[in-house]
Amino acid sequence: MSSVLNVDTIADKAGSGPVSLTKQTTAKAFTAFNAESSNASYASFNQSSLTDIAVGQHALNFSNAMSSGNYFCFGSVGDTGSTTGQRIIGVGDATAPTASTVTFDTIDIGGNLDDQDHHNFGVMGDLA
Repeated sequence: MSSVLNVDTIADKAGSGPVSLTKQTTAKAFTAFNAESSNASYASFNQSSLTDIAVGQHALNFSNAMSSGNYFCFGSVGDTGSTTGQRIIGVGDATAPTASTVTFDTIDIGGNLDDQDHHNFGVMGDLA
């Protein structure tokens, strides 16, 4: 027997706020964009802006600050027309993460900074 649960809002026990996650976490910011064209995000959360620093280097600027520069970053990148293999995405070498921004680099399999058409980058941690 199947069941259906339809709700408009899920609130805390007092009915005045959001439900707290228990022993779980969720992305606090993310961006998805095409670095080969406009660098404009086609999906984002908690992003005030995205800065194109140089080829293969970008900065995600947060709308709501993190509690510090100590947070977890993750990402993936790819190019639909590429035949050269994997890409690596990571926190940028030039600038340490801060509460308000994080830089990240995209590196091709040969070790060169490179812009690709599918960038996905996210942040998990504590908001300020």
